Amino acid sequence: MKVASEHQPAVLLVEDEPILRMLVGDFLAELQITVIEAYDVDSAVAALERCPDIRILFTDIDMPGLLDGADLALQAAERWPKLHLFLTTGKRMPALSRMPVGCEFIPKPYDLDKLGERLRAILENE
Repeated sequence: MKVASEHQPAVLLVEDEPILRMLVGDFLAELQITVIEAYDVDSAVAALERCPDIRILFTDIDMPGLLDGADLALQAAERWPKLHLFLTTGKRMPALSRMPVGCEFIPKPYDLDKLGERLRAILENE
């Protein structure tokens, strides 16, 4: 898991596929976006508890374990209400009941340039 530099707004990237996590993480880092990587819900919650500079949660829905990315987004919305939330999957969009209010859905495969622009715009307007 990468660690955010001190007092830099960060994106928490939660993806269980290592190659995709590395590809997206490296791309966002090239855009000067601080990225913290997590591979499952437990490591994501630990990062959120440890790093108060996380401003965006970008998570895949399909995760190993008892909880998935939609569960993570719902939990994060309750515990960290100021987070900007994004869900992604290569499958169908989740039911609205599994998406917190204000959560954005980005289907896979997504355009990295558009994703980077969207995340950067949020971080710059904080």
